Amino acid sequence: MTYRMLILGLAAALLAPAGATRAEDEAALRFAAAADCSQAAADAAAKTGGRVLTVSSRNDGGRTVCVVTVLIPADGGGRPRKQTVVLPQ
Repeated sequence: MTYRMLILGLAAALLAPAGATRAEDEAALRFAAAADCSQAAADAAAKTGGRVLTVSSRNDGGRTVCVVTVLIPADGGGRPRKQTVVLPQ
């Protein structure tokens, strides 16, 4: 486990209220991971012209990457589409 992930885990534990459920703990971890991916999320939104829906991080072959899902508006008032972008953290 890298120091960065250890620090994120500790930060998430501090953010979670006492007696938090597992779902709340996982949500706090996702929040901490998303904070580390904030620049990647901004880059994905600028690159695609869309609005950020979700942000998470994962280990991909020994490196941490940010997985950003954006909602891209359709031309001519059609239905928007989702696109997932994977960027280095």
